[in-house]
Order: sequence, then structure tokens, then C-alpha cells
Amino acid sequence: MSYHPEPHDPLQMPQQPMHGGQQEHPQAQTIFILSLVGIPVPLLAWIAWYMGAKAKKEIEAGAPYAWSGNVKNGHLLGKIFGIIHIVVLVLYIASIGCLALTAGMSGS
Repeated sequence: MSYHPEPHDPLQMPQQPMHGGQQEHPQAQTIFILSLVGIPVPLLAWIAWYMGAKAKKEIEAGAPYAWSGNVKNGHLLGKIFGIIHIVVLVLYIASIGCLALTAGMSGS
């Protein structure tokens, strides 16, 4: 009698969690989605950055979650988009100031 293992169904998800046996943080998906929606809505990028940093602190303190995947990417994207929004705001304010100065000089 020979042994015939059951065929592997490629559509079935593995039963073990990914990332070296650790699960993703419960808020990983939320952080990632907020970071993406933070592109057009700057406040959400800052919220994603904050939530990602909070999750990172929990993981470093010993929470049984992996610091990878959506939580890490969401934190990074939130940080990047948050900084980009600040730079754009500063450039906008500087351009308004330059316009006000040139308008004031041409008016005198």
C-alpha cells in the first residue's frame, strides 16, 4: 500500500499566520487605509502616522504582533505624506507672502 497525500488546493489560505508566525496588529488595515486616504486629506496622514507610532510602541513593548506589512507601510506612508503636506503648506504660505510683497511694491 502506498501513501498518497491529499492534493494541495492553491485557493485555500494557509492556516498559520504569516510574518514568521506573528499576526498583524489589529489596527494594521486601518492605519494603512488612513495613510492612503491621507494623500488628498492631510489630517488622515497625520492620524495614520500617530496610530502607526502607537502600534510600533506596543509591538516593541512585547505585543505579539509583527512590525511588518500594513502597519509598517501605513506608518511610513503617513509620515511621508504628513511631511509632504507640511512642505506644501509652507511653500503656499511663502508664495502668498511673495505675492503680497510684490503687490505692495508695485502699488507704491
